[in-house]
Formats: sequence, C-alpha cells, structure tokens
Amino acid sequence: PVVRIRGVSTMLGGASPIFVVDGVILDDISFLNAGDVESVEVLKDASATAIYGTRGANGVIIFTTKKGKEGKPVINVGSTFSIEQVNNPIELLNGQEFAAVVNELEPGTYNNLDLLPNTDWQDEIFNAASIQKHEISFSGAKEGMQYYLGGSYFDQKGIIDKSGYNRVSVKLNTTFQANSFLRLGTNLTFSKE
Repeated sequence: PVVRIRGVSTMLGGASPIFVVDGVILDDISFLNAGDVESVEVLKDASATAIYGTRGANGVIIFTTKKGKEGKPVINVGSTFSIEQVNNPIELLNGQEFAAVVNELEPGTYNNLDLLPNTDWQDEIFNAASIQKHEISFSGAKEGMQYYLGGSYFDQKGIIDKSGYNRVSVKLNTTFQANSFLRLGTNLTFSKE
C-alpha cells in the first residue's frame, strides 16, 4: 500500500511520510509485525517538521513496539487461517460468442464456430489459496529488567501461481536499569521474507 498524509510535496520530490520505529527513522516498515506494535502516532502538521525537519514535511508515522510490564510474565499465542478466492470473475464470451462478434467486425475470420475451444482462462489462472498467520510472544519485568520476545510466521499462497508471500519475524526488546542514572536496552528485529 501507498501511504499519503499531506499530499505530494514539490519541495522534496516525493509524497511518502517517514516511519519511526522505536526512535529509528526508516523508509520501509514491511519487516514489522503488527502483533509487536504497542501504539501508532501520526504527525501531520508543524509538529512533524519541528522534530524531524524537512524530512517530516510529508508527515511522520511513529510506531512504538511492545515492552515487558510489571507483574507476572505474560505469554500470548495467536493463530489465524483463511481462504482467499476471486468472488466476482469477469463475465467473458465463450469461443462461439467471441467468433460471432469477430465475424461481425471482420466477416469470414472464423468459418466453423463449433470447432472453437471454450477455455475460461480465469478458471485456469485463479485458484483458491490459503492465508495463515501464527504468533507467539513472551513478556514481563522484574528487578529493574523488562523483556519482550515475539515471533511470527505469515504465509499467503496467492490466488495466482507463484504470487505467494511469506515472512518470518522475531522481535526482542529488553531494558535493564543498571543504577539510578544508567539504563541499557536493546531493540532487535529479525525478518526474512
């Protein structure tokens, strides 16, 4: 999908906003698993340019990913499965109907209409295909340390052969409060498409 917040900018020559994931400025967020996102904020006016300069002229989308919270450790598991298919195929002429129309435009093109095949190419190209997504995450916090570990697998077969898409992603967020003035942390993401 194409994201537009403020229209096309002539100053920068583009119209795409910038994406900020946990403080890191990115141009592409296809690696990001929606299950790892805690919140989304959109900056579309002067606040975007005040913080990010001219790069934010087309808007800024800020993503904050999940972190561990105080209390008992939390395990989340989710799974979805669905089927996609073409619901409203285009109504096409069969072989004889097509030949009759062509013969009206250019007489004598097809002589024997009964010999023409009746192949519905939409039936030949489009197939019902599965989509599945599986997610698991572990999070928690204790004694000055927060942690979040999430993994996801997404597989879309595609209604046309060889048009499938799959992605495996792993997200690790940790924060460690070393002392009253020093806090250390990691935000790591691995994604394979």
